[in-house]
Amino acid sequence: YLLDGMVYVNVHTAANPSGEIRGQVVGLELPPIVKPPTGALGSDFDVTITNLTTGAPGEGGQVFSPLLLATHDQKVHLFQVGTPASNELRILAEDGNPVPLANLATSLGGVMDVLALDAPLPPGASVTKRIKGSVDARLLSFASMLVETNAGFAGADGILLLGDNGEPR
Repeated sequence: YLLDGMVYVNVHTAANPSGEIRGQVVGLELPPIVKPPTGALGSDFDVTITNLTTGAPGEGGQVFSPLLLATHDQKVHLFQVGTPASNELRILAEDGNPVPLANLATSLGGVMDVLALDAPLPPGASVTKRIKGSVDARLLSFASMLVETNAGFAGADGILLLGDNGEPR
C-alpha cells in the first residue's frame, strides 16, 4: 500500500497547527543535509499518521501494527531500501513488535527522540503524537508492520522536519 500512496502523514507545530508538512508517503531520496547556523532552535512536532486504506482487513483494509517514530540526524537509518533488514526491523515486520527497533534506535548516536506506540492503527483511523526534533535531529522516520502480510512493513526513512535555517518546514 505504501507504493500506492495509501499512507498520509501530517506534521503539526505550534506555529502552524493545521500542518507544517503533509502529504502522501512514497519512496523518497533526500539530498545531502547542510547543517543550519549554530544556535538555530529545534521544535516539538505533532505527527499525525493516517491509515488511508479502506474496507475490512483482508478486504482492502490494512491494519498497521503499533508504529515506531524516531527523530534523528542524517547518519541514522532505521532501514534502507535495497539492504538487508536488521533483526529488530525483522521482528517489527514479522511480529508487529516495535520495542526491539525502538531500543536499537535509542542506543544509536544521532537519535533525539523515539516513540513506540502501544496500539494498532486500523483502516481509516489516525493517531497524533508529539515528538522532539532539533537542528541536529531534524529527520523523522517511522515503521509499522502491515498486519495482513506475512512479513511486510510500511515506513519512511528521513522525512525532513527542519529547513537549513533551523525553522520548521
